[in-house]
Amino acid sequence: MTIVQESVATTKTGVIASHPERSRRVAKQSPLYNINQEIASVARPYRSSLPRNERLFLKIFLSPILFFILTITALPAQAQQMVKFEKFTGDVARQFESILQNDRPDGNFWIGYSIVRNDDNQFIVGSYSFDNDNAITLRDVITNSPKFKDRTSSRDKSKKGNISGRMFGRGKGISISTNGTDRETAVLFLYDKNTKNIDDFSEVSICNLSLSVELSDHPLFWLGEAGTKKSIDFLFATYKKLKKDESKEDLVSAIGIHTDQHVVTSFLIDVINSKSDDEVRENSVFWLGYQNNTDAFAALKKIIASDPSFEMRKHAVWSLSYMNLPAATDELIAIAKKNGNNELRKQAVYGLGNKAVAKAEETLKDIVEDDPDLEIKKHAVYALANTSDDIVPYLITVARSHRSLSIRKCAIWSLGNSRDERAVDALILLAENK
Repeated sequence: MTIVQESVATTKTGVIASHPERSRRVAKQSPLYNINQEIASVARPYRSSLPRNERLFLKIFLSPILFFILTITALPAQAQQMVKFEKFTGDVARQFESILQNDRPDGNFWIGYSIVRNDDNQFIVGSYSFDNDNAITLRDVITNSPKFKDRTSSRDKSKKGNISGRMFGRGKGISISTNGTDRETAVLFLYDKNTKNIDDFSEVSICNLSLSVELSDHPLFWLGEAGTKKSIDFLFATYKKLKKDESKEDLVSAIGIHTDQHVVTSFLIDVINSKSDDEVRENSVFWLGYQNNTDAFAALKKIIASDPSFEMRKHAVWSLSYMNLPAATDELIAIAKKNGNNELRKQAVYGLGNKAVAKAEETLKDIVEDDPDLEIKKHAVYALANTSDDIVPYLITVARSHRSLSIRKCAIWSLGNSRDERAVDALILLAENK
Protein backbone atom coordinates (compact mmCIF):
# COMPACT_ATOMS: atom_id res chain seq x y z
CA MET A 1 0.00 0.00 0.00
CA THR A 2 1.55 3.29 -1.00
CA ILE A 3 1.35 6.37 1.15
CA VAL A 4 -1.18 7.90 -1.23
CA GLN A 5 -3.41 4.89 -0.83
CA GLU A 6 -3.00 5.02 2.93
CA SER A 7 -4.10 8.61 2.88
CA VAL A 8 -7.58 7.64 1.74
CA ALA A 9 -7.86 4.21 3.26
CA THR A 10 -9.44 5.43 6.51
CA THR A 11 -12.11 7.54 4.87
CA LYS A 12 -15.64 6.25 4.55
CA THR A 13 -16.95 8.23 1.61
CA GLY A 14 -15.92 9.04 -1.91
CA VAL A 15 -14.07 12.09 -3.10
CA ILE A 16 -16.18 15.21 -3.42
CA ALA A 17 -16.28 17.85 -6.11
CA SER A 18 -14.54 21.13 -5.42
CA HIS A 19 -16.83 23.71 -6.98
CA PRO A 20 -18.53 26.15 -4.55
CA GLU A 21 -22.19 26.10 -3.57
CA ARG A 22 -22.99 28.93 -5.93
CA SER A 23 -21.79 26.87 -8.89
CA ARG A 24 -23.92 23.93 -7.79
CA ARG A 25 -27.03 26.13 -7.62
CA VAL A 26 -26.29 27.61 -11.04
CA ALA A 27 -25.81 24.15 -12.56
CA LYS A 28 -29.04 22.74 -11.17
CA GLN A 29 -31.12 25.75 -12.15
CA SER A 30 -29.90 26.09 -15.71
CA PRO A 31 -29.98 24.23 -19.03
CA LEU A 32 -26.35 23.40 -18.38
CA TYR A 33 -27.42 20.85 -15.76
CA ASN A 34 -28.29 18.24 -18.40
CA ILE A 35 -25.18 19.08 -20.36
CA ASN A 36 -23.14 18.55 -17.23
CA GLN A 37 -24.42 15.00 -17.02
CA GLU A 38 -23.03 14.43 -20.50
CA ILE A 39 -19.78 16.11 -19.54
CA ALA A 40 -19.38 13.70 -16.63
CA SER A 41 -19.41 10.86 -19.12
CA VAL A 42 -16.92 12.75 -21.28
CA ALA A 43 -14.54 13.09 -18.32
CA ARG A 44 -14.84 9.47 -17.23
CA PRO A 45 -12.43 8.01 -19.84
CA TYR A 46 -9.89 10.68 -18.90
CA ARG A 47 -9.94 9.62 -15.27
CA SER A 48 -9.89 5.92 -16.02
CA SER A 49 -6.85 6.28 -18.25
CA LEU A 50 -4.62 7.07 -15.27
CA PRO A 51 -2.41 4.39 -13.71
CA ARG A 52 -3.85 2.57 -10.72
CA ASN A 53 -2.16 4.77 -8.10
CA GLU A 54 -3.09 8.02 -9.79
CA ARG A 55 -6.81 7.16 -10.05
CA LEU A 56 -6.86 7.95 -6.34
CA PHE A 57 -6.23 11.59 -7.31
CA LEU A 58 -9.80 11.71 -8.69
CA LYS A 59 -11.49 15.11 -8.26
CA ILE A 60 -8.51 16.78 -6.63
CA PHE A 61 -7.05 20.24 -6.59
CA LEU A 62 -3.90 19.87 -8.69
CA SER A 63 -1.98 23.09 -8.38
CA PRO A 64 1.40 23.09 -10.11
CA ILE A 65 3.04 21.55 -7.04
CA LEU A 66 0.38 20.52 -4.54
CA PHE A 67 -2.18 17.73 -4.53
CA PHE A 68 -5.32 17.81 -2.40
CA ILE A 69 -7.46 14.74 -1.79
CA LEU A 70 -10.68 16.02 -0.22
CA THR A 71 -13.11 13.72 1.53
CA ILE A 72 -16.03 14.09 3.88
CA THR A 73 -15.34 12.26 7.09
CA ALA A 74 -16.70 12.42 10.59
CA LEU A 75 -13.95 13.19 13.06
CA PRO A 76 -14.31 10.83 16.02
CA ALA A 77 -14.21 12.04 19.59
CA GLN A 78 -10.69 11.52 20.84
CA ALA A 79 -9.71 9.78 24.00
CA GLN A 80 -6.60 10.94 25.85
CA GLN A 81 -3.61 10.15 23.63
CA MET A 82 -0.71 8.72 25.59
CA VAL A 83 2.76 9.85 24.49
CA LYS A 84 5.89 8.43 26.09
CA PHE A 85 9.07 10.32 25.35
CA GLU A 86 12.29 8.42 24.72
CA LYS A 87 15.53 10.39 24.68
CA PHE A 88 17.19 9.80 21.33
CA THR A 89 20.48 7.97 21.87
CA GLY A 90 21.72 8.06 18.28
CA ASP A 91 20.81 4.47 17.40
CA VAL A 92 17.29 4.21 15.99
CA ALA A 93 17.27 0.42 15.71
CA ARG A 94 18.49 -0.13 19.26
CA GLN A 95 15.79 2.14 20.67
CA PHE A 96 13.09 0.39 18.65
CA GLU A 97 14.35 -2.96 19.94
CA SER A 98 14.36 -1.72 23.54
CA ILE A 99 10.75 -0.59 23.31
CA LEU A 100 9.66 -3.78 21.56
CA GLN A 101 11.38 -5.99 24.11
CA ASN A 102 10.97 -4.09 27.37
CA ASP A 103 8.45 -1.23 27.29
CA ARG A 104 5.62 -2.57 25.17
CA PRO A 105 2.05 -1.80 26.33
CA ASP A 106 -0.79 -4.32 26.34
CA GLY A 107 -2.33 -3.25 23.02
CA ASN A 108 -1.21 -1.80 19.68
CA PHE A 109 1.26 1.08 19.78
CA TRP A 110 3.30 3.46 17.62
CA ILE A 111 7.02 4.19 17.62
CA GLY A 112 8.04 7.34 15.80
CA TYR A 113 10.71 9.93 15.17
CA SER A 114 11.17 12.93 12.91
CA ILE A 115 13.54 14.10 10.18
CA VAL A 116 14.00 17.59 8.76
CA ARG A 117 13.99 17.85 4.98
CA ASN A 118 16.50 20.38 3.68
CA ASP A 119 15.27 20.82 0.10
CA ASP A 120 13.89 24.09 -1.26
CA ASN A 121 10.33 22.86 -1.71
CA GLN A 122 7.98 22.28 1.17
CA PHE A 123 6.88 18.68 1.37
CA ILE A 124 3.38 18.33 2.74
CA VAL A 125 1.79 15.11 3.85
CA GLY A 126 -0.79 14.51 6.55
CA SER A 127 -4.40 15.23 7.42
CA TYR A 128 -5.74 18.68 6.66
CA SER A 129 -8.94 20.36 7.77
CA PHE A 130 -10.54 23.53 6.44
CA ASP A 131 -10.65 24.46 10.13
CA ASN A 132 -6.93 23.81 10.33
CA ASP A 133 -6.25 26.57 12.85
CA ASN A 134 -8.26 24.55 15.37
CA ALA A 135 -7.13 21.10 14.22
CA ILE A 136 -4.95 18.98 16.46
CA THR A 137 -1.56 18.57 14.79
CA LEU A 138 1.01 15.89 15.49
CA ARG A 139 3.14 18.57 17.15
CA ASP A 140 0.23 19.39 19.47
CA VAL A 141 0.06 15.73 20.46
CA ILE A 142 3.81 15.44 21.04
CA THR A 143 4.10 18.68 23.02
CA ASN A 144 0.80 18.16 24.89
CA SER A 145 -0.22 21.67 23.87
CA PRO A 146 -3.11 23.49 25.58
CA LYS A 147 -5.16 23.04 22.41
CA PHE A 148 -4.57 19.30 22.55
CA LYS A 149 -5.36 19.05 26.27
CA ASP A 150 -8.53 21.12 25.79
CA ARG A 151 -9.73 18.92 22.90
CA THR A 152 -9.02 15.61 24.62
CA SER A 153 -10.48 16.63 27.97
CA SER A 154 -14.04 16.73 26.63
CA ARG A 155 -15.74 14.46 24.12
CA ASP A 156 -18.26 17.23 23.41
CA LYS A 157 -15.58 19.45 21.90
CA SER A 158 -14.69 17.05 19.14
CA LYS A 159 -15.78 18.41 15.77
CA LYS A 160 -17.91 16.12 13.64
CA GLY A 161 -18.89 16.25 10.00
CA ASN A 162 -15.99 18.56 9.22
CA ILE A 163 -14.64 18.65 5.68
CA SER A 164 -11.15 17.28 5.89
CA GLY A 165 -8.71 15.35 3.82
CA ARG A 166 -5.16 14.44 3.03
CA MET A 167 -2.55 16.72 1.60
CA PHE A 168 0.22 15.16 -0.36
CA GLY A 169 2.94 16.71 -2.45
CA ARG A 170 5.16 19.73 -2.75
CA GLY A 171 3.86 23.17 -1.94
CA LYS A 172 5.04 26.68 -2.64
CA GLY A 173 3.25 29.60 -1.06
CA ILE A 174 0.98 27.34 0.97
CA SER A 175 -0.64 29.04 3.96
CA ILE A 176 -1.61 26.48 6.60
CA SER A 177 -0.48 28.15 9.84
CA THR A 178 2.62 25.97 9.87
CA ASN A 179 4.98 28.51 11.43
CA GLY A 180 7.77 27.38 9.13
CA THR A 181 7.72 23.77 10.34
CA ASP A 182 6.59 21.95 7.20
CA ARG A 183 10.00 20.40 6.66
CA GLU A 184 9.91 18.43 9.90
CA THR A 185 8.29 15.13 9.04
CA ALA A 186 7.44 12.20 11.29
CA VAL A 187 8.01 8.55 10.40
CA LEU A 188 5.62 6.41 12.47
CA PHE A 189 5.57 2.62 12.77
CA LEU A 190 2.50 0.81 14.10
CA TYR A 191 3.04 -2.48 15.95
CA ASP A 192 0.52 -4.90 17.39
CA LYS A 193 0.70 -6.22 20.93
CA ASN A 194 2.45 -9.47 19.97
CA THR A 195 5.21 -7.98 17.81
CA LYS A 196 8.82 -8.33 18.93
CA ASN A 197 10.76 -7.66 15.72
CA ILE A 198 11.37 -4.25 14.12
CA ASP A 199 10.47 -5.48 10.63
CA ASP A 200 7.14 -6.97 11.75
CA PHE A 201 5.23 -3.67 11.72
CA SER A 202 1.56 -3.34 10.73
CA GLU A 203 1.73 0.06 9.07
CA VAL A 204 4.02 3.00 8.36
CA SER A 205 2.59 6.51 8.39
CA ILE A 206 4.29 9.73 7.32
CA CYS A 207 3.11 13.16 8.49
CA ASN A 208 4.39 16.71 8.82
CA LEU A 209 4.40 17.70 12.46
CA SER A 210 2.36 20.76 11.52
CA LEU A 211 -0.53 18.60 10.25
CA SER A 212 -2.67 15.86 11.76
CA VAL A 213 -2.34 12.10 11.70
CA GLU A 214 -4.76 9.38 12.77
CA LEU A 215 -3.19 7.50 15.68
CA SER A 216 -6.44 5.72 16.67
CA ASP A 217 -5.65 6.48 20.34
CA HIS A 218 -2.81 3.94 20.36
CA PRO A 219 0.12 4.96 22.62
CA LEU A 220 3.00 6.70 20.88
CA PHE A 221 6.66 6.23 21.84
CA TRP A 222 8.36 9.37 20.53
CA LEU A 223 12.15 9.44 19.96
CA GLY A 224 12.43 13.03 18.73
CA GLU A 225 14.52 14.14 15.74
CA ALA A 226 16.72 11.34 14.43
CA GLY A 227 18.50 13.04 11.55
CA THR A 228 18.46 12.11 7.88
CA LYS A 229 21.48 9.78 7.79
CA LYS A 230 20.54 7.78 10.89
CA SER A 231 16.98 7.47 9.62
CA ILE A 232 18.08 6.27 6.17
CA ASP A 233 20.50 3.75 7.66
CA PHE A 234 17.75 2.38 9.89
CA LEU A 235 15.19 2.17 7.08
CA PHE A 236 17.65 0.56 4.66
CA ALA A 237 18.56 -2.11 7.22
CA THR A 238 14.89 -2.73 7.99
CA TYR A 239 13.98 -3.01 4.31
CA LYS A 240 16.54 -5.78 3.79
CA LYS A 241 14.75 -7.93 6.38
CA LEU A 242 11.27 -7.53 4.91
CA LYS A 243 9.46 -10.40 3.25
CA LYS A 244 5.95 -8.97 2.75
CA ASP A 245 5.49 -6.84 -0.38
CA GLU A 246 3.04 -4.52 1.37
CA SER A 247 5.64 -3.77 4.05
CA LYS A 248 8.26 -3.12 1.37
CA GLU A 249 5.92 -0.69 -0.34
CA ASP A 250 5.45 1.21 2.95
CA LEU A 251 9.21 1.39 3.53
CA VAL A 252 9.83 2.66 -0.01
CA SER A 253 7.56 5.60 0.81
CA ALA A 254 9.29 6.26 4.13
CA ILE A 255 12.69 6.22 2.40
CA GLY A 256 11.44 8.33 -0.51
CA ILE A 257 10.72 11.39 1.64
CA HIS A 258 14.40 11.77 2.59
CA THR A 259 16.52 14.37 0.86
CA ASP A 260 19.88 12.59 0.78
CA GLN A 261 19.09 12.33 -2.89
CA HIS A 262 21.91 10.28 -4.36
CA VAL A 263 21.66 7.56 -1.73
CA VAL A 264 17.87 7.44 -1.99
CA THR A 265 17.94 7.61 -5.80
CA SER A 266 20.32 4.65 -5.97
CA PHE A 267 18.12 2.66 -3.60
CA LEU A 268 14.96 3.36 -5.63
CA ILE A 269 16.68 2.44 -8.90
CA ASP A 270 17.89 -0.82 -7.35
CA VAL A 271 14.32 -1.67 -6.28
CA ILE A 272 13.01 -0.85 -9.77
CA ASN A 273 15.62 -3.14 -11.33
CA SER A 274 14.96 -5.94 -8.85
CA LYS A 275 12.47 -8.79 -9.01
CA SER A 276 10.23 -7.09 -6.45
CA ASP A 277 6.46 -7.10 -6.74
CA ASP A 278 5.08 -4.75 -9.42
CA GLU A 279 3.42 -2.51 -6.85
CA VAL A 280 6.68 -2.08 -4.96
CA ARG A 281 8.47 -1.20 -8.21
CA GLU A 282 5.70 1.21 -9.22
CA ASN A 283 5.89 2.95 -5.85
CA SER A 284 9.65 3.30 -6.31
CA VAL A 285 9.04 4.98 -9.68
CA PHE A 286 6.61 7.36 -7.98
CA TRP A 287 9.19 8.45 -5.39
CA LEU A 288 11.95 8.65 -7.97
CA GLY A 289 10.17 11.69 -9.39
CA TYR A 290 10.51 13.44 -6.03
CA GLN A 291 14.28 13.08 -5.96
CA ASN A 292 14.56 15.77 -8.64
CA ASN A 293 18.11 15.04 -9.79
CA THR A 294 19.70 14.07 -13.09
CA ASP A 295 20.24 10.43 -12.11
CA ALA A 296 16.56 10.03 -11.26
CA PHE A 297 15.59 11.75 -14.52
CA ALA A 298 17.81 9.45 -16.56
CA ALA A 299 16.31 6.41 -14.83
CA LEU A 300 12.76 7.55 -15.60
CA LYS A 301 13.63 8.17 -19.26
CA LYS A 302 15.05 4.66 -19.50
CA ILE A 303 11.88 3.16 -17.99
CA ILE A 304 9.67 5.09 -20.44
CA ALA A 305 11.76 3.96 -23.39
CA SER A 306 12.28 0.30 -22.62
CA ASP A 307 10.61 -1.16 -19.53
CA PRO A 308 8.57 -4.24 -20.50
CA SER A 309 5.76 -3.25 -18.13
CA PHE A 310 3.43 -0.70 -19.68
CA GLU A 311 2.16 0.32 -16.21
CA MET A 312 5.72 1.09 -15.18
CA ARG A 313 6.13 3.26 -18.26
CA LYS A 314 2.93 5.16 -17.46
CA HIS A 315 4.05 5.69 -13.87
CA ALA A 316 7.42 6.97 -15.07
CA VAL A 317 5.76 9.54 -17.34
CA TRP A 318 3.64 10.74 -14.44
CA SER A 319 6.67 10.95 -12.12
CA LEU A 320 8.35 13.35 -14.54
CA SER A 321 5.68 15.87 -13.60
CA TYR A 322 7.01 16.02 -10.02
CA MET A 323 10.45 17.14 -11.17
CA ASN A 324 11.46 20.78 -11.32
CA LEU A 325 14.18 20.06 -13.86
CA PRO A 326 13.68 21.89 -17.20
CA ALA A 327 14.71 18.67 -18.96
CA ALA A 328 11.78 16.86 -17.33
CA THR A 329 9.34 19.45 -18.69
CA ASP A 330 10.87 19.16 -22.15
CA GLU A 331 10.55 15.38 -22.03
CA LEU A 332 6.88 15.60 -21.06
CA ILE A 333 6.26 18.01 -23.94
CA ALA A 334 7.96 15.66 -26.39
CA ILE A 335 5.89 12.69 -25.17
CA ALA A 336 2.65 14.71 -25.22
CA LYS A 337 3.22 15.84 -28.81
CA LYS A 338 5.03 13.00 -30.52
CA ASN A 339 4.84 9.68 -28.69
CA GLY A 340 3.32 6.89 -30.72
CA ASN A 341 1.24 5.55 -27.81
CA ASN A 342 -1.89 7.57 -27.03
CA GLU A 343 -2.05 6.38 -23.42
CA LEU A 344 1.43 7.71 -22.75
CA ARG A 345 0.52 10.93 -24.54
CA LYS A 346 -2.51 11.36 -22.27
CA GLN A 347 -0.36 10.75 -19.23
CA ALA A 348 2.17 13.35 -20.37
CA VAL A 349 -0.58 15.87 -21.10
CA TYR A 350 -1.98 15.38 -17.64
CA GLY A 351 1.53 15.73 -16.18
CA LEU A 352 2.03 19.05 -17.97
CA GLY A 353 -0.98 20.34 -16.05
CA ASN A 354 1.10 19.80 -12.93
CA LYS A 355 3.87 22.10 -14.16
CA ALA A 356 4.10 25.72 -13.05
CA VAL A 357 5.90 26.87 -16.18
CA ALA A 358 4.65 28.89 -19.14
CA LYS A 359 6.12 26.43 -21.64
CA ALA A 360 3.84 23.64 -20.34
CA GLU A 361 0.75 25.85 -20.50
CA GLU A 362 1.47 26.99 -24.04
CA THR A 363 1.97 23.39 -25.14
CA LEU A 364 -1.41 22.41 -23.71
CA LYS A 365 -3.09 25.34 -25.48
CA ASP A 366 -1.48 24.28 -28.76
CA ILE A 367 -2.86 20.77 -28.28
CA VAL A 368 -6.37 22.09 -27.56
CA GLU A 369 -6.32 24.14 -30.73
CA ASP A 370 -4.43 21.98 -33.22
CA ASP A 371 -3.98 18.35 -32.19
CA PRO A 372 -5.80 15.97 -34.56
CA ASP A 373 -6.79 13.55 -31.77
CA LEU A 374 -9.99 14.58 -29.99
CA GLU A 375 -9.26 12.54 -26.84
CA ILE A 376 -5.85 14.14 -26.45
CA LYS A 377 -7.47 17.57 -26.84
CA LYS A 378 -9.97 16.74 -24.08
CA HIS A 379 -7.15 15.72 -21.76
CA ALA A 380 -5.38 19.00 -22.50
CA VAL A 381 -8.45 21.00 -21.44
CA TYR A 382 -8.66 19.16 -18.13
CA ALA A 383 -4.92 19.54 -17.60
CA LEU A 384 -5.07 23.28 -18.28
CA ALA A 385 -7.70 23.62 -15.58
CA ASN A 386 -5.07 22.43 -13.09
CA THR A 387 -2.32 24.89 -14.07
CA SER A 388 -3.29 28.17 -12.39
CA ASP A 389 -6.14 30.64 -11.89
CA ASP A 390 -4.73 32.63 -14.80
CA ILE A 391 -6.06 30.00 -17.18
CA VAL A 392 -9.72 30.76 -16.39
CA PRO A 393 -10.16 33.42 -19.15
CA TYR A 394 -8.80 30.97 -21.72
CA LEU A 395 -11.17 28.22 -20.55
CA ILE A 396 -14.06 30.69 -20.80
CA THR A 397 -13.08 31.43 -24.39
CA VAL A 398 -12.91 27.70 -25.18
CA ALA A 399 -16.30 27.12 -23.53
CA ARG A 400 -17.87 29.86 -25.63
CA SER A 401 -16.32 29.49 -29.03
CA HIS A 402 -14.21 26.38 -29.65
CA ARG A 403 -15.21 24.73 -32.91
CA SER A 404 -15.69 21.33 -31.21
CA LEU A 405 -18.80 20.84 -29.07
CA SER A 406 -17.00 18.10 -27.11
CA ILE A 407 -14.17 20.45 -26.24
CA ARG A 408 -16.63 23.17 -25.20
CA LYS A 409 -18.29 20.66 -22.85
CA CYS A 410 -14.92 19.80 -21.34
CA ALA A 411 -14.19 23.48 -20.73
CA ILE A 412 -17.61 23.98 -19.12
CA TRP A 413 -17.01 20.99 -16.85
CA SER A 414 -13.62 22.40 -15.86
CA LEU A 415 -15.11 25.82 -15.11
CA GLY A 416 -17.76 24.15 -12.98
CA ASN A 417 -15.01 22.68 -10.84
CA SER A 418 -13.23 25.99 -10.43
CA ARG A 419 -13.55 28.15 -7.33
CA ASP A 420 -12.79 31.26 -9.34
CA GLU A 421 -15.67 33.78 -9.37
CA ARG A 422 -14.97 34.54 -13.04
CA ALA A 423 -15.79 30.92 -13.84
CA VAL A 424 -19.09 31.12 -11.95
CA ASP A 425 -20.04 34.35 -13.71
CA ALA A 426 -19.18 32.82 -17.08
CA LEU A 427 -21.36 29.78 -16.37
CA ILE A 428 -24.28 32.04 -15.51
CA LEU A 429 -23.90 33.93 -18.78
CA LEU A 430 -23.62 30.69 -20.74
CA ALA A 431 -26.77 29.38 -19.05
CA GLU A 432 -28.55 32.58 -20.05
CA ASN A 433 -27.19 32.26 -23.62
CA LYS A 434 -25.34 35.54 -23.32
